[in-house]
Amino acid sequence: MSARLIAFRVLSRVERDGAYSNLALVAELNEHPDLEPADRRLATELVYGVLRNRRLLDEWIEHLSDRPGRKVDPAVRHVLRLSLHQLLFLDRMPAHAVLAEAGKLLRRVERRHAVSFANALLRRFLRERKAGLELPLPGDPLERLKIERSIPDWLLSLWRRDLPEGDESRRLSRLVERAERANRPAPLTVVPNPLKLDRDALCRKLTEQGATARPGEWARGAVLVVQGGFGAVAPLVAEGLCHVMDEASQLVVETLAPENGERVLDLCAAPGGKSLLIAGRTGPEGKVVSVDQAAARLGLLSQQAARHGYGWIEPLVADVTAPIDALTPESFDRVLVDAPCSALGVLHRHPEIRWRRQAADIPQLAAAARQIAAQATRYVRPGGVLTFSVCTTTREEGMDQLRHLAACTGWAVERVEAVDEGLWKKDGELMWIDTSDTPALDGFFICRLRKPGGSPTRS
Repeated sequence: MSARLIAFRVLSRVERDGAYSNLALVAELNEHPDLEPADRRLATELVYGVLRNRRLLDEWIEHLSDRPGRKVDPAVRHVLRLSLHQLLFLDRMPAHAVLAEAGKLLRRVERRHAVSFANALLRRFLRERKAGLELPLPGDPLERLKIERSIPDWLLSLWRRDLPEGDESRRLSRLVERAERANRPAPLTVVPNPLKLDRDALCRKLTEQGATARPGEWARGAVLVVQGGFGAVAPLVAEGLCHVMDEASQLVVETLAPENGERVLDLCAAPGGKSLLIAGRTGPEGKVVSVDQAAARLGLLSQQAARHGYGWIEPLVADVTAPIDALTPESFDRVLVDAPCSALGVLHRHPEIRWRRQAADIPQLAAAARQIAAQATRYVRPGGVLTFSVCTTTREEGMDQLRHLAACTGWAVERVEAVDEGLWKKDGELMWIDTSDTPALDGFFICRLRKPGGSPTRS
């Protein structure tokens, strides 16, 4: 099994079946445990590279082809995208070998009839590049940005709408920064299981696995894997020594600030990374109820909790948009709503999202998140804390939610000292964390409110 065939199969599943790229890639790689590490890295680079640069690659196909790109067979288009990505962005394989591999792949996927077409198109690309010719691009900087950074029209319009008014050149620079960030490879960050080791010990373990690791910058338990990739991390995850979690996700739990012995409710919990981190803070004297309506994804949490030895996590399958009979109102010290959202803050991790979402999705997602947050307020005890978060950058799913929650509940909006001051923003009495312009972090909106009355939590 070649890296290119694995990448082809993953890309086909993503486009045809709506699969998530990361899950489809892991599934394919797991089916081929004997695949060389270099081929695993190449397959990964090809999958994410094609998804991140899809619009640019399709513009090249349209430019080079004697037929409209939309009329090219989907399987043939995948092979052309893979080949053009290698020729444009990778230099480990000679051009003639890339063309030969394209022909092999087309034959392998039963598209023998397209070999001549693909070969002619790729040879034309090489001739034009050798002659110093580039892809014809629009003169308008915004239109050019969409193609060069493969950003859909609707997404760039949304980003532009949400930028502060001001100098147009500065606004354009902000858009370029955001587009580049969406295409930058995502960092790999892990969290130690405090029952088994601390952060320094985890760094040493990763070094033993051949990785280069160091403490993270933003969250107190974070370990950044600088070199070595998931191959070095996987054995430690399997042992329950750590789990993968971006620092921005960890900041959600830092804002919730669970303490030893507390009762915590995690709504929309699957696949469970935040529940694991919360459980590490509450310890066995506490209790973490992790609710989600996706039973299969909650099953992943149960597996991880067992590996960690976190017997005080209680998964619960339920509809989070309605009252949950199994839960007692006002019975939790802290409640977390990490709401379903457009996920535009994690485009670098899930590049296919940009090709699946539309602007019309945003109001629907915001309405669902508002409904979930309203239900969550039922379960916070007097004096307790509600934390709301989304991994996206839109006004409707973030700031508008905070305004609505604060107005409807009358609860105080709080800042948490444990989170770096530079990440907090303020508007009157409202305070929130916005990581959308912090290059090392996923793009999150996070806020925290406290219910009046009762005995306040310690933090």
